Amino acid sequence: RELGGVLAIEISGVIIVRNPDVDEDEDEFCTDRFDSVAMVPDAIDAISLLVEQRFAHKVHLISVASPGVQAKMMRWLTNRSFYDKTGVSRDNVVFCRELDEKEDVCREKGISVMLEASGTGAGIASKAGVETVLLFGDGADASEATEPVEEGQEPAAHKWWKDVLDTLLPLSTPEGQAAAEDGEGTPDATGEKPEDSPTDS
Repeated sequence: RELGGVLAIEISGVIIVRNPDVDEDEDEFCTDRFDSVAMVPDAIDAISLLVEQRFAHKVHLISVASPGVQAKMMRWLTNRSFYDKTGVSRDNVVFCRELDEKEDVCREKGISVMLEASGTGAGIASKAGVETVLLFGDGADASEATEPVEEGQEPAAHKWWKDVLDTLLPLSTPEGQAAAEDGEGTPDATGEKPEDSPTDS
């Protein structure tokens, strides 16, 4: 599996437990209790692995939010030591006021992989030319999904993050891939490296 690329992650619904279809007046994150809103299970560990094993400094958090919610999101992330634990830079957090701005940001940043929380957001990413879009809920590709989860169904958060890692992390290092392609240094079923075939004298 090829390494590299530029990853973008939607904050609402992928990192913070939020329903993107709920109005702001019904959203607990828009109240003074915002800091009690939970993190999506496995998000920290999974993002840390994505940074460490593939994307390095090319991981962006991109979200559409009002100025008030933006400030709360930044505080929420800081209070959970998100940047220290994942390796994502604070400078790579981008907020948009409108969905069309998000499309522009994806183009400007050269996003090649997007983790999204809603069918609308996934469609915006695809429109921006993002090659791989994974939609929260069941790990389905955006082209096959229209909703993050069915109504009344809890998101399969643990399985979803596992599926993301299985999809995006390399199967082997580039050196290992090259050795396998050349047929050199590849262990056989016993775990031993094959020796050169003897030649007739």
